[in-house]
Amino acid sequence: MTVAETGDADDTRCQTGCLISVALDVLGVVFDHDTRDTIGSLGQILGLSPDVRAYFTAAQRVQDEANTWGEAYDAAERYAVTIENLTD
Repeated sequence: MTVAETGDADDTRCQTGCLISVALDVLGVVFDHDTRDTIGSLGQILGLSPDVRAYFTAAQRVQDEANTWGEAYDAAERYAVTIENLTD
């Protein structure tokens, strides 16, 4: 289900704060929240796989355009499906 389908403004997927930093916080990853590093360079520092960095980058691009977490998540999931289809 996409965020557009929920229609619920209180749904956390409708938030617009930095999804990637929240995800890293949830994982217990410690980093400087004021960093201006890209997802790629931050991912290398943190040891994230290229696939994880690309997934986060897909979400971040949507967030950089002031879209919601749900829209960023949807974009990342579309990326993941595309990559999965290419490797099948």
